[in-house]
Amino acid sequence: MRAPIMETGVCFLFAVITLPTHAQPSFVPPMLTREEAAHIALRVVQATGYPARVEWLAVQDLPAGIEVYERDERLQAQLALQNKNHVPTMYDRFTGWLGQYGPYVQSYCFVCTFDRWPGKSTCVYVNAWTGFCRVENWRERKNEEPGWETNTELGLGNFAFKSQGEIREIALQMARNLLGAGEFRVYMSRPDLLNDPLLTEAWYKLLVVKVDTSSGAYLPQLMLVNLNARTGWLEEGLFWNRPVIVSTTPNISLEQARQIADNYVYHQLGVRVAEWLEPGWNAARIIELPGSALSGLQVWEEDMLTQRLVWCLIGRISLRGGERYEIFEVDAHTGEVLVEGVQAKSRSSVPEVQRHHQTEKQARLLYLNGYEVSFFTPLVLRQGRVYLALRYVPAFGVQWNGKSLAGRAVKSLQPRLVLRRQKVGYVPLRDVCRAAGIRLHWDNQRKIPVLYADWLDVKRLLKR
Repeated sequence: MRAPIMETGVCFLFAVITLPTHAQPSFVPPMLTREEAAHIALRVVQATGYPARVEWLAVQDLPAGIEVYERDERLQAQLALQNKNHVPTMYDRFTGWLGQYGPYVQSYCFVCTFDRWPGKSTCVYVNAWTGFCRVENWRERKNEEPGWETNTELGLGNFAFKSQGEIREIALQMARNLLGAGEFRVYMSRPDLLNDPLLTEAWYKLLVVKVDTSSGAYLPQLMLVNLNARTGWLEEGLFWNRPVIVSTTPNISLEQARQIADNYVYHQLGVRVAEWLEPGWNAARIIELPGSALSGLQVWEEDMLTQRLVWCLIGRISLRGGERYEIFEVDAHTGEVLVEGVQAKSRSSVPEVQRHHQTEKQARLLYLNGYEVSFFTPLVLRQGRVYLALRYVPAFGVQWNGKSLAGRAVKSLQPRLVLRRQKVGYVPLRDVCRAAGIRLHWDNQRKIPVLYADWLDVKRLLKR
């Protein structure tokens, strides 16, 4: 068996909210306090049997008595001059299961110690905006075979070995306790390893995901866990439980989505998809796929926490360098396409800037508070202006009523400044920023918009 690796990140709120409308709301998510995040960390640890004592539950428990963000070098230098502990207590981690980065990455760190194994310590990270929870592995790696601590070495050899069925029921109970009632799909990693004699000394890896009962769509409510093969305790895990704010009914079928993706890759690369993988957790059987390679209909969250219903498709294509798998994401409502190169783990198959008309270009990126933000629906660059798709306007704390943008300020727009491209509406990014109270400038060297929003400045928020 391989050493325990969790390939991607995930999100966590314990109250799932379904909004009465399928429109994206105008929102700026509130930042959790350390005490609120601690509630999430404790619930995960208690519900999964993670055998640890959780520390740093409140600000006064921290080494310096204050929150220390890893990016706040000035604060760390001040604490060092005062001979105070300046170890960071907040780090940049993923916002969710898909490995999203962007401006909402800040996560509280909670140190874990183990009465059973004195001297061993790990961390639980809880995202300050999404509640996404990542629990670190308590099983240490070793240089000699099998490459990690065995259950016997950990003093767990006297526990009875648990069958696949027993572990599956344990995982389901954990999911129900943390994610609430509903219909779940349970996937177990690498079936070829389930009869490995080393399994008694190791763990099972499982993905448990809630599905919509009418459309079968995977919801953003799941957990990816390593469970000890003898005790059933959590060894390592990712936990995501986000409110669903989009319709889970697709306008495009699976076959239509595959045809759209096939035509797209042929237009971009001149090849056809040779084989489509069936819906399911394909990462469980194809090792080169990332841990988030769950194919099928699913609710997908972007860097700015907006949501889409997406057909996630995995296809095998042949290029000069050989065969490889590509992940295709097709919006199940609009038919828009995003292609991710699995080998490069980047959007290499989609040019960063594409020319559509002689006077227009498209780009997928901007910078917000120093973080790269990517967009499924690209920005449009036209006649010296950058345009933002209307679907993203609420993520900047602004509402559009068809005539004006309203946020901290109100900005009326002339009809000629509202674009429509392939049924997608766009408004000038600068006007969105003015309404939101966001500073904007154009980085001419990198040819990219650079934004600063004080309501996303974590160092500033922590001082308050």
